[in-house]
Amino acid sequence: MKKMLGMLFLAGVMLLSGQTVLADMVGEKFSQTEAFQQYVATQKRLEEQDARLDKELSAARDALRKSNVSAFQAFHDALRASEIFMYIFMVTKTTFVCIVLLSFAFMVFYIYYLIRFNPMKWKLMTSGGTLRRLWKRLMQRNSLAGMVFLLAVCLPGVSLAKTNVLQDIKMYYSGNEFEKGYVLCKYSDGKTTLGYTEVNGVAVIPRPEPGFDLTYDVMAHSQGLGLGVAAEDFEPLYEQAKTDAHRALVFSLLARTGKDVANAGAMRLVTAIISRRGQDIEVSIERFKALLAAFADSNNRLLANGLVRLFLEKSVDRVKNLAGLDSLVDLAVDNEAFEIIREATASAMKSLPSRLPFIESVYAARIYFKIDKDMARHYFQNIRSDFPEFLKSEAIRVKLEELFKEMASVVAFLPLYDNDALYTALRRQPNELRVAITGFFDTVDPALAAVAYNSIGMEPGDLVFRNPDMLALLARLTSVYKKDAPAEFLNSLKRAVVEYDVPYSGEQLLAAVEKVRQNPSGFIESVLTQDMNTDCRFNRNSNLIMAFIKALTPEQITAFESYFVKKSALHEEILDYLFTKEKGAFYRLLVNLYAADAGSVAMLEFPNDIMDLKTMAPAFSKESLKLFATLPAGYFVAHHALSRPTPDVRLAKQALVPEFDELFQRFLSQEKQELSEKDAITGLILLTLAEKPGATVFADEAFVLGKMLAGYFDASKHAELSKRVEEKTSSLAELKEQLADSGSVPGMVYVAMFYFAFLFCYVIAAAVFSFKYACNMMIPGKDFTLLRFFVNDMEAVGTFSMTTIWFFPVGLGMVLVAQLLRGAVNSDTMNRDMREAVAALVGQPPFSPSGDADGGGSEA
Repeated sequence: MKKMLGMLFLAGVMLLSGQTVLADMVGEKFSQTEAFQQYVATQKRLEEQDARLDKELSAARDALRKSNVSAFQAFHDALRASEIFMYIFMVTKTTFVCIVLLSFAFMVFYIYYLIRFNPMKWKLMTSGGTLRRLWKRLMQRNSLAGMVFLLAVCLPGVSLAKTNVLQDIKMYYSGNEFEKGYVLCKYSDGKTTLGYTEVNGVAVIPRPEPGFDLTYDVMAHSQGLGLGVAAEDFEPLYEQAKTDAHRALVFSLLARTGKDVANAGAMRLVTAIISRRGQDIEVSIERFKALLAAFADSNNRLLANGLVRLFLEKSVDRVKNLAGLDSLVDLAVDNEAFEIIREATASAMKSLPSRLPFIESVYAARIYFKIDKDMARHYFQNIRSDFPEFLKSEAIRVKLEELFKEMASVVAFLPLYDNDALYTALRRQPNELRVAITGFFDTVDPALAAVAYNSIGMEPGDLVFRNPDMLALLARLTSVYKKDAPAEFLNSLKRAVVEYDVPYSGEQLLAAVEKVRQNPSGFIESVLTQDMNTDCRFNRNSNLIMAFIKALTPEQITAFESYFVKKSALHEEILDYLFTKEKGAFYRLLVNLYAADAGSVAMLEFPNDIMDLKTMAPAFSKESLKLFATLPAGYFVAHHALSRPTPDVRLAKQALVPEFDELFQRFLSQEKQELSEKDAITGLILLTLAEKPGATVFADEAFVLGKMLAGYFDASKHAELSKRVEEKTSSLAELKEQLADSGSVPGMVYVAMFYFAFLFCYVIAAAVFSFKYACNMMIPGKDFTLLRFFVNDMEAVGTFSMTTIWFFPVGLGMVLVAQLLRGAVNSDTMNRDMREAVAALVGQPPFSPSGDADGGGSEA
């Protein structure tokens, strides 16, 4: 007894805390009635019939569709072809059939005639090795062609490597994979695939395309295979390069050659780099640096000094502005070769005015620092207070940092700024610029950075930066210059999040907090507390606040439940999150909101985990059941209120009465006063809630719902489903009849199909036989010309065409044209003599030219 009381007590505690709410079985009592069971049985039987009919209909349609694209359809296509023939030749169906029979007879008879009465011609048409004999005859007739071919093979070919065609073809058949790749690249005029990326350590392009790729790969293979490359080949290759990646390949290949080739080729490339028309000197310098980098990683690194001298001497006179001169001076200084251009640089700087634009002044100060430090200080003084110009581009920033470091290295120039003057000047600038300038000074002089940091505003509005990166920079600077007291920064930051629209994400804010060595979880609590203390009146950064709420631990969620009630702008989002995260907090918040203002949450819906529809599912369609995957907030409020040990009837009535009224009004407004499928499921859910223990206040509603649902589960409700089954049964019967009819094919279809197949084979055979006949009739010394071939071929094809009847006019025309050509040439050798052709075919002496015995001689 004590054990049972203890379990009941624990269950009561859990229910009161709202941590566990079990789902109710919908319609459990109703499902046990005889009317419902009969309804479900009939429903199940009709649905099974409906599903079976759907499968049979689908199978029947597939079978009918397959029959339409099967051999029967091919026969019907043959019939269609017959109709086209009849249309073209304007004949009736009877005439068409007669012509088909005559055509078939003539074609068969002509083949029989050739075999029985003209065996010579048949032998010439069907002999094997025709092309081989023709090639021998061509070589016999044109023997000089072989000598010309051998001469072309033995002479050297034009190529980057000094190999001729014979060497290349030998290399292709007997060489390794790399040698075959070399030949492919050398002679290819399209895209090629090599299957490797280097040849003995020399990089190649694995899928070269016409142009630079193929040219480079030929040279790379030559270098890798030891065939050698010439220095003069690199300049045109560089001119073909259109990208930095291509140029890097050229420089790397050149650096791997021998010392003499590398030096000569590099000098040519230096000239090509400098002399390219319309190219800025800065671009030339960057490309020359790439060339130097390639040589620095090779065995030819000692050649670099000479290349630097050559480049400086050739390019110093081509400089057109201070930016180019500054880059050239940097190159010279980096390679310890400034003395080469010192005089030319000093001469160019003499004409500069004392006042220049900001960036020009930076260049001037940097250049003068190498030749006249006092002039460098003059230009530096002109720009040191133009803070907005400092960070306009990353390139300017880098050069300015180098200038500051150079100026700070001269003791006589220190201090670069007066602290008070610097602080005053920075206070006139926007706060975001102050942060950026402090970051700049942090890389140059920490003492200047400390002064600049003190000028940064720390009010909440001051921490709203357009560029989120400025927040991370300020956090880092705070950790350096105010590491012992970051509270001011954090307090202002939390107020900025609550009171202003900020462009920061949660990750960026928490990363900034971590930079000042503070706990992100504590910062989140401080932001939400600040929002709560202001009664959530600002309603800023909803997405950011919601992200912070989702980062709360279960203990923190419980602590902030009063805040959730106040945060009206995020009620829907908070409830959705708590539904999956903390059910107890979800129900407490939902009940509080519903009791305070039901309309504020009445339209919200949540996933249905309080009503189990499995028992009633057989009586309804899947589509209707899917509509109840979510339920309105009122159902959750009522279910929670009635599931307590002491039901809250007042709250349950507040939640359910509107639902009852809406369902009853829809029922009465129907013409036949009947429930739809959706309303029936709704009624079952409401009935389940009305029959819960302690819900006696809903006894009248439960009685009415019972009557309405009893009327719904009536056998007459299956009329629509029964009608659908009958319609599908009728459709299936029709499809089966069509399928049976499709099996019967008219006999004419088979005739047409056979005839067109035979005609197609006959035409192909005629073309092959005519070609072989014309080839075998060409005998050296007997008018061995292309005209003779065409005459014989045209005549043979024409004869075959005449026998088809359909193409009789075309065939007759071809035969007449062949005869006219023979008569126009008026040559004895043009006369057909099959005796000589057959003799040449079998390798015997020719027959006597007298007579046409045994079917030989000239064909009639």
